[in-house]
Amino acid sequence: DISAYTSDAMADFKPEDFDVVISCCGCGSKLDGDKAAWKQRPVFMDWNLDDPPAIDPGDLSAYRRVRDESKAKVWELLKTVV
Repeated sequence: DISAYTSDAMADFKPEDFDVVISCCGCGSKLDGDKAAWKQRPVFMDWNLDDPPAIDPGDLSAYRRVRDESKAKVWELLKTVV
């Protein structure tokens, strides 16, 4: 159950505290200048997932699909880093 989790701003964190960084909506291409350090972590991936609110904010099936895609990608990632 992930209902208690929130989305937090990157500015709240330091890149050097992370070994794995995932960009989810194609935002990796925007990590330039002072944000470039995020792409220089040992593992950086840009999964380019759909952004459900951009599809239809009221369509929960889009959120569920992206959730399921994310879960599958996390499981695949765990196989390679553990």
